[in-house]
This record gives sequence, structure tokens and C-alpha cells, in this order.
Amino acid sequence: MIELPKQVLEVTEKLGEYGYTAYIYGECVRLLIKGQTLLDFDVVVSAEMSRIRSIFEGYTVNEDNLDKNQLLIRVLGVAVTVKSNKDIPAELKNCAFTFDSVAYNPEKGFIDPFSGMKHIEENLIKFIDTDNINPHDILPALGWYSEGEYEMHETAKEAILNRCDTVRTIPPELLREDFERILMGKKAGTVLGEYETVITAAIPELNMLKFDEALSAHTFKSINNSSPILVLRYALFFHKFGKPDCYSKDADEIAHYHGFIERSRIYTERIMTRLGCDKADIKEACYIIENHTEIVNAEFNEVADLFEAYPADLLKLLFLFNCAIFRADGNENEAARYKKMSSLIN
Repeated sequence: MIELPKQVLEVTEKLGEYGYTAYIYGECVRLLIKGQTLLDFDVVVSAEMSRIRSIFEGYTVNEDNLDKNQLLIRVLGVAVTVKSNKDIPAELKNCAFTFDSVAYNPEKGFIDPFSGMKHIEENLIKFIDTDNINPHDILPALGWYSEGEYEMHETAKEAILNRCDTVRTIPPELLREDFERILMGKKAGTVLGEYETVITAAIPELNMLKFDEALSAHTFKSINNSSPILVLRYALFFHKFGKPDCYSKDADEIAHYHGFIERSRIYTERIMTRLGCDKADIKEACYIIENHTEIVNAEFNEVADLFEAYPADLLKLLFLFNCAIFRADGNENEAARYKKMSSLIN
């Protein structure tokens, strides 16, 4: 049983007064089962749209999606989208994921044609139709996986990897929110490595790091070992992008990457702008990339002097950046030193 807010009950009960059984369905069912508080709900009912409109005459109603057989009703701060569909199981089939394909009515109980309740309980990401997944559902799935609450079903993983190229069709500004969810997850580095082909489809410049597999592997490992701060993780993600452009060898066959930091900064600014990132975040990520090597040999007794050269909030990020880099290198002593220096800055 799910406890519905009184505003949602008002909508379902009013439809019931006219002989219609209304079900909440989709993501809101999963989130309610997970104990989350919501302000947006989806309801499906067999009534014709014209009938629904007449039943809710006098309510605050938004009719922008009438062409999709949807009506948005606002009740005391809660938004309830009512969808007209006589075939409720068919409506549930339109959901991308099994755990979002459950419908619920307080009197009738659950409709669960795709084992959604089981997958909610198991915290399992699985597509209803693995042969026809929407590109727009791929990054959200990786976002859930990265956040750590959900695991990826093998059929979902296979479907995503088989359809990774379709992510290229999504406009960059629509990618940003989902990419940032991936980047900020507790398993971010793992997801970036496991689904590198998907991320490369979203950010094609990542493909350059393949000239040396160690570059991307180290990058993803550093993100996994970093504090969950968005600009910090953006900086870690982009800070080696300039290396392929600046690669050269001397007479002794020793590799050099002269100028790669500035080149990485240029890529960072260009790509984050393309994704529609906040200008302040772009500036801070670029600052971290430009300056992280300047404090590599900093000691505890120099922190006070560094305050004169760097803003305190950015100095803390520089310390945390180097902490993540050294952890990725397996140098826990240096990582701990930078972590401790970052703790000196409130």
C-alpha cells in the first residue's frame, strides 16, 4: 500500500465519483515506494479527455499538452498530470524502465505487467523493450547506476552499449543534467570507464585519450577518488584532454606534452560552454586545470602564504584536485597530505 498526498487523492477520488478508476503510475510510484516526498504526480484514467476537462472545471488547469491527451491539474501546490488512455497496461508499456511501469489505485491495488515491483525491490535497472530504447533514456540509466542505489541488469547494459551511438543525436544542452548526475555519482569513475563508448558519443573529444589507454583510466580513477564537488570533477575529467595534441618525443624517445595544460583548459572551456554549463563553473574548472601544478610541492607551513596567491575557496579545490590525482596514482601519503591541507581551509 502507498500513502498518497491528499491533493492526489482529491484528483483520483473526484474521478471515482464519476465512475472512473484512476491510477497513479510511472516514476512517482517508484519514488513513493522509496519513501520520497513528491510534488509532481502522473495519473492515468480511462475517461475521455473532454470528460476529464469537464470534471475538473473550476480547478487550476494547464492544457498545453492536450495533443498528448494530458491535462495538468494543480491542487494546493501539487501538480497532477492526468493522462487519458482506456488501455492502462498499454500505457505502462510506454514507460522506458520496468521499475517505472507500475500503476496504483488505493482501492484496486497495483497493476504490474513487467515485474516492476520486483525490480524496485531489487534496485534493478531494466528496459521494457531492449530493442527500441530511446537515446534520451540512456544517460538517465547511467545516472542512476552512478549514484549507487541501482544496479544495471545485464540486458540493459548490453542494450545501452549496442545503442551508444544514438546518444550523438541528443543536443548537447540536453545532455548536461544527465552527464552531471553521472559525474557526481559515488560510482562515477566506474561508470565512465565501463560505458566509455557512451560518454564518448556524448562528448566526442574524449575519443582523443584513446591514443594512450592509461590517460582515460587514470582520469576515471581520479574522479572515483575525488570529493563530490561538481567543478572539481569537471576539472579532473578534462585536465588531460590536451595531451594528445601536445605529444612529442625527443632524441632519446622520451615523451613530452609541452603546453598540454593550456590546451586542456581550452577544451574545458569549449566543451562546458557547448553543454550549457554555468559560466562560474566553467571559470573555476579552468582555473583548477591551469593552476593545479603550481602547488604540487606545497608544504603545511606554506598554506598561509598561499592564501595571498589564491582565493581560499579555489585553493581548497586545488588541494582536493591533487589529493584525487595522487590517490589515482596509489600514493596515499601524498593524497593524505593534500587532504589535510584542504581541511585547513574552512
